[in-house]
Amino acid sequence: MPTRAVRVMASKLVFFLLVLASFVPFAFTQGSWSVVKTFHIAGAGAWDYVTFDSDNHRLYVPRTTDTMVIDADSGKVIADIPGQKRAHGVALVPKVGRGFISDGGGNGAVLVFDLKTNAVLGTIAAQPDADGVIYDKNSDRVGELAFGTNLELSRMIGVLLQDEKFPGVHLAFGDPYGSQTHADWASKTHVDVLTRKCDVWIDEDQVINRGCYQLDHLGLS
Repeated sequence: MPTRAVRVMASKLVFFLLVLASFVPFAFTQGSWSVVKTFHIAGAGAWDYVTFDSDNHRLYVPRTTDTMVIDADSGKVIADIPGQKRAHGVALVPKVGRGFISDGGGNGAVLVFDLKTNAVLGTIAAQPDADGVIYDKNSDRVGELAFGTNLELSRMIGVLLQDEKFPGVHLAFGDPYGSQTHADWASKTHVDVLTRKCDVWIDEDQVINRGCYQLDHLGLS
């Protein structure tokens, strides 16, 4: 079967829904659990989601206004990442050397830091009371590609099940719903992205121009 190229250009993307829960059931084979080590960590601030870096044996512990980096073998505090108002969780992306801390204080933000130096690199605007954050190695893979074809829709209303039918492109990064698509990979995240006023070409044929299907060109008018 010949391969056809699909090109999408969008002037505006709508990040519609971020699901921070796992779609993949975890199977724990260990039948019993026991405490093997206890760390007594001092410092001010409440605790929230703890993130474990198994490759580097690091624990990331949000403490309201800062996030502690702890050696998981010794319990020693390696670093203290400042700059948060109400820290909740940490996501690690080793392939780009970055970590991300969700901060629900104020207007909400995601703080970006360097995984090697633990230095703060900047912030990304979020929503007030931003809570948990998660990432896995397949979070940035395209898990879904579809085209909205309901030509009677004139605007998006904020309901995904309807808005994904809006004329344009519907992309999703993360879990491909393997039970339905038979994909051989999975992810703990699924981020839906909808386009407005996009341009789409299939090979050299433009089939969507600024969000409008070229019905005459397609012989469907």
